[in-house]
Parts: sequence; C-alpha cells; structure tokens
Amino acid sequence: MTFVVLDIETTGLNIRKDRIIELGALKVKDGKIIDTVYIARRKLSGLRSYSLAALRQFFNIIPTQVHRALSDVEDTLQIYFELIKR
Repeated sequence: MTFVVLDIETTGLNIRKDRIIELGALKVKDGKIIDTVYIARRKLSGLRSYSLAALRQFFNIIPTQVHRALSDVEDTLQIYFELIKR
C-alpha cells in the first residue's frame, strides 16, 4: 500500500489575511491517502474530541513537536497504524 500523509500549518483560519507557513508530507509505500479522523470516529466512538492532540493522548503518543507539519504528519501516521490494528 502506498499513501501520503499531509499536514498544513497556517497563521490562522482567515483566507484573506492568514497564510500557509509550513507543509509536511510523508509518503508511505503500498497504500492510499486516508482520513484518520473519519476512521477514528468509526473505531473509537465516544471520544470527546478527535483532534490530533486528543488522538495523541488516547494512544499515548508523545509528540516531538506540536503544530509543526512534519511531526504532525509522523504522529498522524502512527495514529493510523494504531487504528488499523483495531
């Protein structure tokens, strides 16, 4: 399976005044692009939040950095692998 995990860091959510400051991408062979939030909502019903921070906490993942594109991508990939085990 080959897939790419993407993360975009911005200065905010206003498309008129904020900007993209960082992109992170991680290609994994033999797969596809996936939505970990969708999978988490299906496999982990009842969580109060499905944010990256909440899923990190649920799976006891200690981030090397937060809100940095590449480390967020790496953590998202780790979360994905935890989810497919379930």
